[in-house]
Amino acid sequence: MIIGYSFSDAHINQTVLDAAHAKIFLVDPAGEKVLDKRDRRASISDRPGELMLQIPRRLIGISQVPLSSTFNDNLVEHSNLNRFFRN
Repeated sequence: MIIGYSFSDAHINQTVLDAAHAKIFLVDPAGEKVLDKRDRRASISDRPGELMLQIPRRLIGISQVPLSSTFNDNLVEHSNLNRFFRN
């Protein structure tokens, strides 16, 4: 499970990619967009990076709900997180 990580540190990204054969549940307000590190201001967009190519294939779930809500009053999101840990 990856919670609130910006995917901005190359050495950590490599570790995530090395483990990308596993199933991943992503928790981040930006959702899957957090993986897109291309410069949005560029006239010509770069090709998708390794994060965008590898991780979406391994995602089994995404939560864009703040954890404060998930653990406070959002029973649906809380159930989704628990399901990940039970698998």
